[in-house]
Amino acid sequence: MSTSATHLAGIQVGDPTDLDHLTFFLFNGWYGYDGLNTCYGGNERPGRIESSIGDWRLRIEPRGDIPPDDLRKHQRETGKSTITHVGRIRRDDGGKFNAADSIEVLEVIESLAGFALGRVTAIVLPVGYRNGKATWAEWKCNRAIDRPIGVAPFLDQLHAAAQINEVFEAGYATRRTHCDGRSSKTHSATTMPPSTTQR
Repeated sequence: MSTSATHLAGIQVGDPTDLDHLTFFLFNGWYGYDGLNTCYGGNERPGRIESSIGDWRLRIEPRGDIPPDDLRKHQRETGKSTITHVGRIRRDDGGKFNAADSIEVLEVIESLAGFALGRVTAIVLPVGYRNGKATWAEWKCNRAIDRPIGVAPFLDQLHAAAQINEVFEAGYATRRTHCDGRSSKTHSATTMPPSTTQR
């Protein structure tokens, strides 16, 4: 596989085209007792969400190798950041896509999760798959994240999955509308004579 680096903070490995789906990890996510069940190692745990955001299908669930309560206790006692959730996105129609398109979606999800939590979090290590095989990955963290203590999110633990789901769906739709309008205005501004756009 080929390797390319645009700057020191990010390295892409492999072929980013014609992906079926993409997986990722989320640092310092939310805790809740609702949501869909996920089975891992014979144990069922709640917390999974599945959302339709724009042309994408999003799935995020708590990591399965450690009980969420144990993970939360560890974070509270140590103040250390850790991966709390794993996720996957794919096209809503099942079509192929390029990694660049999905990364833009992940950046929106990352920002919306931070808004809901009241602190900065991050999505890391996205891996793209084609026909069941990993063909692309990016080693990068977009931002410095906050420690998972000291801030109370507005999410209710009894309804956290439902609430974060609403944030993702409504926030992504609002962002799309805002960006479409901004793109139109930006295009109009850039076509004006230089004397009217420069000071």
